[in-house]
Amino acid sequence: MKRFLSILFTLMLGACAPKPYTGGPVFKQRKVQEIYIPVVRVLNIRPGATFADVGAGSGVSTVMMSTLMDSVRIYVQDIDTATLNQANLDKVISYYSQQIGEDLKKRNEYHLTIGGLVSTGLPDQAFDVVHTNATAHVFSDRSRMLSDLRRILKPTGLLYVRDSFWSEKEQVCTDRSCAKPLLKISSFLSEMEDAGFKFVGESPPIGAYPFYTFARVD
Repeated sequence: MKRFLSILFTLMLGACAPKPYTGGPVFKQRKVQEIYIPVVRVLNIRPGATFADVGAGSGVSTVMMSTLMDSVRIYVQDIDTATLNQANLDKVISYYSQQIGEDLKKRNEYHLTIGGLVSTGLPDQAFDVVHTNATAHVFSDRSRMLSDLRRILKPTGLLYVRDSFWSEKEQVCTDRSCAKPLLKISSFLSEMEDAGFKFVGESPPIGAYPFYTFARVD
């Protein structure tokens, strides 16, 4: 009986243990690889590249992806300082450094950027790869934000957009904290063209949705 109670108490402590950081799931490296290896393959981020994750929330997903990168300059960007802040981002980086047994800050270079409603706050023509997930339908001034995404891309850079789009079964975002109308893909592609992008291609679905790839038109 005493052994049973001891085991039960240990399990309860584990269930109540505080998370190592806030804002996002906590995964072991095997799960990170399962989820993000297909993503990193699509993004094709090579050593020496400069990468921006726009609308990255707390940066948890960005850091998980970065465990699969080497010698990359990484910008973690969001609009919400309560969601994204340096103290918590450092905790995320520390946790996944422990997961891989290597200091991620020695492998990659990390920058935190807080943007605004119509600007990412990121430097001009600085990025080889820009990634944004589940943000296109959220932009309050999409025309200006899309133009800003073009501004930050190098002339040879690529923008990868992943989002849910309007369908007969789904017209609004399923995230209750959002619940905004979804875009029709034809309208979105037209908006991207107006913002100075050309459509490069669409990946097979990864998870529920594919990536849409765009290049600058100069």
